[in-house]
Amino acid sequence: MLALIVGGPIVLVMLFVKGWLRPGGLKAAGARQVNGLAWWEWLMGALIPLMAAAFAQPAGMKLLGVSEGDTDSPRGAFLESACAFVPGVAVAIFLARLMNKSAPSAGLSPSKTDAPFGLAGFAMAVPVIVFSNWVGERIYTQLTGQTMPTIGHSTLASIVEYKDDPWTWGTVAISVIVAPMLEEIVYRGFLQSMIVRLTGIPGLAVVLTSAVFTWMHWPSVEGSWPALVPIAVLSLGLGIAMERSKRIGVPIVMHMAFNAVNIALAVLR
Repeated sequence: MLALIVGGPIVLVMLFVKGWLRPGGLKAAGARQVNGLAWWEWLMGALIPLMAAAFAQPAGMKLLGVSEGDTDSPRGAFLESACAFVPGVAVAIFLARLMNKSAPSAGLSPSKTDAPFGLAGFAMAVPVIVFSNWVGERIYTQLTGQTMPTIGHSTLASIVEYKDDPWTWGTVAISVIVAPMLEEIVYRGFLQSMIVRLTGIPGLAVVLTSAVFTWMHWPSVEGSWPALVPIAVLSLGLGIAMERSKRIGVPIVMHMAFNAVNIALAVLR
């Protein structure tokens, strides 16, 4: 763990030297071609899957006979997440394929090399995420005099509590595979592209998209704001990976790896 904490600043210095973290560095590397669609079309691409998930969740739960009180159980938690994420990701994939026809150079289509590049990007991001989490925990302790909770995310806490229940592993599958696909297509694929389309500044798009992404995770950390620090840092890394690789599959793989490692560490703790 100490090696990862020390490695965080080293990786940041390396990225700065390479120009990835410098103002205008991403633009200098060549921006994605997102002009095939208007900014409002990119925005609708981001909103429609989220709306589909929001409407499908209560409808699916009602159809399956799951009440709000049941969502505290492993079965209820799985069905609640599945009813939202599965329809949401289906709509997101459909829109990505459709929008790729008008903006084929925007990076919405996957590639065979996405997995190795995504895993390499995750390995590079890990020390920075660990270091940022370490800093956030110490700031929290200094300000409040309290120790950070071991697990700051509600879904992760539920997985750990009910890890021996078979339904929990359905929630794990949603968290590791389905949720990252939906979130990356929506945030990096559509929302970030919208901001690049409006501003022409990829670095600004990465920062603004990460701000929205982090804010949307606020309910999941139940008011424990330091838990948002690694999420924000991860999001910045995902955004940079999208602009550098110009392929949505790279941040998807990075996000999947992050969720999988987080769950594994929490369950095996």
